[in-house]
Amino acid sequence: QGVVVYQQASDAVREQRTDVVCQEFMPGEGCDLNLFAYPAGHVKAIAVLQTTRTRDGITRNAENIQRVVRRDMVELGIRVTRTLKLEGPVAIDMRRDRNGVPQVLGINARIGANMMGSEEILESFIMTAFEGD
Repeated sequence: QGVVVYQQASDAVREQRTDVVCQEFMPGEGCDLNLFAYPAGHVKAIAVLQTTRTRDGITRNAENIQRVVRRDMVELGIRVTRTLKLEGPVAIDMRRDRNGVPQVLGINARIGANMMGSEEILESFIMTAFEGD
């Protein structure tokens, strides 16, 4: 929300608001990694959903997704999960930088908005919730 993409660094320098977070715009492919980790840091299920269309064409939430195989993004997601000892359902937003290298844009500690594209994440979450019953 409230995302502004500046075409030149000089435009960003003139930003007057003090309550903003600045980050480099990643122009490449955008993906959402949905995963379930349990216990902390141990990925039980993971799926990569590529954004094929966004609401405003550049920065907004995905309007259309497709399931894809992106080993480098999966490896990065697993490293992030282990390093931060994430647990439960997690959605990691990624995009490729100008060199094609995947970068983490954000981590959401919740079931991802595109869960219907990765049912096994929800299944892992439900199965773990009922373990021991």
